Amino acid sequence: MDFLHIDRHYDALWDKARPWLKHYKPIHRSSLKDFREATFRIEEDDLDLQLYRWDTIVSALLTLDEDKIHDWIFATAGEGMAPAITTRKYRTPRELPAMLRSTAPVNDEGYPLIVDIDIDYFTHLEDDGSYKQLFSDKYIHELGTALCEGLSDGRFEVVTIALSPTTTGSWQLAEQLCWSLLDKFPCLPILRAGAP
Repeated sequence: MDFLHIDRHYDALWDKARPWLKHYKPIHRSSLKDFREATFRIEEDDLDLQLYRWDTIVSALLTLDEDKIHDWIFATAGEGMAPAITTRKYRTPRELPAMLRSTAPVNDEGYPLIVDIDIDYFTHLEDDGSYKQLFSDKYIHELGTALCEGLSDGRFEVVTIALSPTTTGSWQLAEQLCWSLLDKFPCLPILRAGAP
């Protein structure tokens, strides 16, 4: 399995602390509810913390499933601490569409791919403190088309999309960018109907 993280941030908090080694339980993988509600306690601070957070997903995966990931690929703006993966690969925004398109078809040489996307990758912070769209709609549609091809061909095992309105500035911009990314997906009417 390969893992591609498309995000403004590395999401590798607690990379050195690695609380999952002590606090992980198999039940965390049994349901989304159990995963989301998993916590651990820091006794000296009388504090309960969420075990799986948006900013720890890469370090949690690295701690719990490193042996299952062949290539770690990052398309980020480099925000946050980089994970301790000496063999990590990088893709620039310019390289990303071609990389996704070339990876989409199933072949005997490649591994299945998990694609983890955070919508804040497509935004930037303005001088006035507001967030704006960074890439053109055409670029975002191109990525969406490649994602759709990879899912249809069976090469992309999982594609996750985090809206992250706190790091995109608003729900409105986050949803707008997500719909642009999903524009070419054949099941878009069903997704749109199920959206809150």
